[in-house]
Amino acid sequence: MNYKMKTADLVDNHRSIEFLSVRYLAYFFIFFLSLSLYINSPEGSDLRVHTRIIEKLDEGHLGVPHFLYHLVVYGISKISHLSFHYASCLLLAICNIGSVVLIEQILRHFLRGKYSDYFLLFVSVALMFVSAIYSPLINKYPYKGIWTPNPWHNPTFTAAKPVVLLIFYLYVIGITKEQYFGKRFSLTCIALLLGICALIKPNFVLAFIPASIVFCFFLPGRRVSMLVKTVQLLLPVLAVLVFQFLFTYYYDVRGASSIQFCFFDVWKAHARSIPIAILQGTSLPLVILIMTLPRLPKDKALLFSWILFIVGLLIFGLLCETGHRKNHANFAWTYMSCLNILFVYSAIRFLRWASDAQEKNGSFQIKTFVCVSVFLFHFFSGIYYVAYLMSGHSY
Repeated sequence: MNYKMKTADLVDNHRSIEFLSVRYLAYFFIFFLSLSLYINSPEGSDLRVHTRIIEKLDEGHLGVPHFLYHLVVYGISKISHLSFHYASCLLLAICNIGSVVLIEQILRHFLRGKYSDYFLLFVSVALMFVSAIYSPLINKYPYKGIWTPNPWHNPTFTAAKPVVLLIFYLYVIGITKEQYFGKRFSLTCIALLLGICALIKPNFVLAFIPASIVFCFFLPGRRVSMLVKTVQLLLPVLAVLVFQFLFTYYYDVRGASSIQFCFFDVWKAHARSIPIAILQGTSLPLVILIMTLPRLPKDKALLFSWILFIVGLLIFGLLCETGHRKNHANFAWTYMSCLNILFVYSAIRFLRWASDAQEKNGSFQIKTFVCVSVFLFHFFSGIYYVAYLMSGHSY
């Protein structure tokens, strides 16, 4: 009996070591792919632009109000004696590892016991690559105009991404576990992360604030209490956003700029058809939503991710900057941040639905085939987009 138990323990240990080897191999792949992509980024790329901002910081000039990424790179450079460019590449590669680790842990939390560790690791890595479905017949570029949930080329988006994933996850946990939000420490953590996110790249926070307030009204019996707690954790980051707004539109003497209402004016300049571009970006989440629509009210995470996405879409479509910033499409980052969250939680919804299905008949097989096929279109479009960047294009 003891011999059998020892043998079983040895087998389990062997499997554990084997999985850890595969996991770290996947992490190393993401790390070195990121390094290769960022080190060889061309002049004019977002990374080079932000590197010049760090150089100005070294001269004592604060160029942007979302300065945390630049400050961290500056500190790494001074400690390690790496150039600003190489310090940026190292930090971004680490951030990409952080993102895939968080996605894997989120999947393991919501799908515990339903799938193997290997499969969840594969899905986590795949979600780092999904992009809007690219068609050369419709789109001139694999990114511009159709956008992507994973804009690898932008350093501040990449740096903020693990923080964004953590904020959404902690907030959703707070919604599903009432006692969680009863702890002041939990509210403080989310409030602090929102402030950090805003100081790296504020776009996600711009959507999270109204979306979280709207979401509270979808919580029967807890509307008032959740609304009060949500407002409490939003107050500190609102102060940060006010500072950033004043810095950007009143204290910046480089040129007059402001925010105004529009109707998809900026997006129109980059896409042939906005509805088609939205469909290319959201095909998989839409298919999963249609398939599992009756379950949406009970799936608070997916419901909130859709509310967040709709708010992000409206912010990008209805707000734009004037002056020299108009063509920068800066509100597109809000749309893409929310789209990234939507993909993660739509994938969770589909995988849970597939695991819990009682009858795996012909209808189930057709739905699964459609979802997997659409996912592969998104995945291979993302692979092409990354290859496009590595071939020397800025975005």
